[in-house]
Amino acid sequence: MKRVILISAIGFLAMVGSGFGQMIGTGFDTKGSTGGFERSSDISAAVDSLYQTTNPANSSLGALAVTLKFGAPNDTVSNLHGRIDYGYVPAGAQYISANSAQYLAFQVYLPSSQNWPDSLQIDPYAMNNGNNGGGWDWKEQVYYAKDIPKDVWYPIVVPLRQIALTDTVGAGASKSNFYCGLPGSNGTFMLGIQIWPNKNYHNYTLYVDSVQLVGAASHVIGTGFDTKGSTGGFERSSDISAAVDSLYQTTNPAN
Repeated sequence: MKRVILISAIGFLAMVGSGFGQMIGTGFDTKGSTGGFERSSDISAAVDSLYQTTNPANSSLGALAVTLKFGAPNDTVSNLHGRIDYGYVPAGAQYISANSAQYLAFQVYLPSSQNWPDSLQIDPYAMNNGNNGGGWDWKEQVYYAKDIPKDVWYPIVVPLRQIALTDTVGAGASKSNFYCGLPGSNGTFMLGIQIWPNKNYHNYTLYVDSVQLVGAASHVIGTGFDTKGSTGGFERSSDISAAVDSLYQTTNPAN
């Protein structure tokens, strides 16, 4: 069993490291773009701002900076925690399909120059849209700042497949099967990162990059080209096609 777990962990890290996944949002390399992510409309007191900036590990690339500003010592309510969402929740929430992915992954970067409290939680979450018969279903994975290596990009994940197989209600009916597109699913969920709790007055900047569905199934566009006579739905352009004499299905020149 330990060998299986080890292989699974190595496989996950390899997929994340190689970019084997479906990217979510527009990314953070374009100047001024937050990639579709916003401060939460309901729980965002601790998130002072978020903006596109240079990647702290590679200045030629971009990243999302999330500035955190917690309340005064012993403040237990107003600035206890904050959240960033993909889309402006609830009115502009973006619901995506899990597309049979194994994990929802975020890359986060914590600079060692900042005094990160050990107990600070930086938790990725996924939540369905309330239409699967089980009501709103929130799934949050807990990561403590003390366990996240500093000055490197580190993956924090929501294990979608694991949740789909183990989270049950009632007589074995899966409450979370939408996460992996299993039978009976509605296939969509919203996502983001929740940061909490910290009662000490201090400002931090968390960096986020490469939000993706790891192990998502690929989608072929059209009907493919293996069927004799099929062009897979592709046609010569109706307006700019003079140089295209013909297109047709044929045998693969390499196989």
